[in-house]
Amino acid sequence: MKNLIYTFPFITIVLYSCGSDAAKKDNYSSSNSSNSTSLPKVEIALVKQGIFEHYYEVQGTLESDNNVLLTPEVPGKIIALNVKEGQMISEGAVIATIDQSVISSNIQELEKNLELAKYLYEKQKTLYDQGVGTELQLKQAQANYEALKQTKQTLSTQQGKYVLKAPFTGYVEEVFPVVGEIANPAMPLVRLISLDKLKVVADVSEVYLKSTQINSKVDIIFPAIDDTIKATNITRMGKFINPANRTISVEVNIPSKEKYIPNLMAVLKVRDYADTAALIVPTEAVLEDSKGNSFVFVVNNENSAVKTLINVGYSYNGFTEVKRGVAANDKVVIKGARKLVNNEKVSIEN
Repeated sequence: MKNLIYTFPFITIVLYSCGSDAAKKDNYSSSNSSNSTSLPKVEIALVKQGIFEHYYEVQGTLESDNNVLLTPEVPGKIIALNVKEGQMISEGAVIATIDQSVISSNIQELEKNLELAKYLYEKQKTLYDQGVGTELQLKQAQANYEALKQTKQTLSTQQGKYVLKAPFTGYVEEVFPVVGEIANPAMPLVRLISLDKLKVVADVSEVYLKSTQINSKVDIIFPAIDDTIKATNITRMGKFINPANRTISVEVNIPSKEKYIPNLMAVLKVRDYADTAALIVPTEAVLEDSKGNSFVFVVNNENSAVKTLINVGYSYNGFTEVKRGVAANDKVVIKGARKLVNNEKVSIEN
C-alpha cells in the first residue's frame, strides 16, 4: 500500500507535465496563425502617368441661325397661302399672296400716262432737232416722262411686297393665319426654320473666363435624345458680362442632323485644364488628416503602408492629379485605408 501511495503522485505529476507541454505547443501554433491572418486587408492601385483633363459643365440650348417669323411688309387681305406646316420649301418660293388689286389698278393707269408722256417727249425732241420749240419745253417733257417712269418703278417694287417669299430653304414650322384674314406688318404669317446652321448657346460663369477661350475643347451631350458630340470647340465668346448673373455667352457650332432641332437642351462639358504627363491616382485613395493635409498610403516592398503627404491638383471623373509626393507605379491603397496607421503591415487582396 505504501508503494502505491508514492507511485500515483509521481505518475500524476509526469502526466500533468506532459499535458502542459502539449498545450503550450498548441497555443504557440494558434498564436502564429492568428498573427498571419489578422493583417488589415487592402486593395491597391498603381499611380499612373499620362493625360489628365478637367472639365466643367454648363447647360445650354440648341439654336438655329435661320429660325425666323416671316411677316408681310404691307397690310392687306390674304388671298393665297401656298404652304402648310411641316413642308420643305426652297429659297424664293411664294409663301403667301396679299390682295394687290388697288396697286395693280394704279400701275395700269400710270402706264397710260407714261405712254402719253413718252410720245410727247419724243415729239418735242423731234421738233427741237428741227429748230422748232425751245429747250425749256424739251426739258419739261423729258422730266415729266422720267418722273412717270420712276413712279412706275416704285409702284412695281411695292407690288412685289404683296407677295411673301421664302428668304432661305427650310421647313415651314408654323402657319398662323388663314386665307381671308387681314395681314399687317405686326402679324407673322409663318415660322420658317433651316437646320443647316446650328449652334449650342450657353451662359458661362465669369469664374471660368481665365481658363476658357475660343477653340477650348468641348463635349456636347443631348440627354433627351441620348446623343453626344465629342471633341468639338468653342467657336464664339461674347464680349459682355451679364450683370444680372455674372455670365458670358459662348457658342459652339455643330453639324446638321435631322434629330437636332432648335431649343433642344444640351449640356456642355468644357475642358479648362489639361496635362499630358500628369501623375494620376484614384480619388478614393486620397485622404485628409486633422491638419487638412492630403495624403495617401503607399505600400512598400515589405508590404508596409506608409502615410505619404501629397499635393493634389484637379479631381475629375473619379481620378485626382497629384502634383508632388508620389511617383509613377507607386502602389497606393484605395480600399481599407481609413483604418490604417502609418507603417502598418497589410495584406494585399487584389
